[in-house]
Amino acid sequence: MTRPQIIRTLIGLALISFLGVGGYLRSTVVINPVCWGETMGTSYSVKITGTVKDQELEKLSERIEAELATINQQMSTWDPASEISKFNASKEQGPHHLSEAFAQVVAQSLELSKSTHGAFDPTLNPLLNLWGFGSQSEN
Repeated sequence: MTRPQIIRTLIGLALISFLGVGGYLRSTVVINPVCWGETMGTSYSVKITGTVKDQELEKLSERIEAELATINQQMSTWDPASEISKFNASKEQGPHHLSEAFAQVVAQSLELSKSTHGAFDPTLNPLLNLWGFGSQSEN
């Protein structure tokens, strides 16, 4: 093999290697990915603008699922073991232990009710059940 042939062969191998590595690296990236799933009796989707590596997307999906599970454990009236279900079922008139997130939602709900002069009513669950939309509907 002559020197020019060896150089062309090496350049060709370098180019093939470069394209192969570039293709591999690009294949681990997702453009505008969507994370989706089901929670609280409905479905959700989260669309991300841009590119995300596969491993990062998997971690992000797990974080979304974990956050929604936490919210469900606190706020789902469909889950009898949730924080709001236990709160609603409590017969105690005194102080009730609440998680910080649940306490914030209650505080904001009461503030919204006050600022709308009762147009927003956070105690709507009995009415939803009566209409057949609640977790304890009679239909």
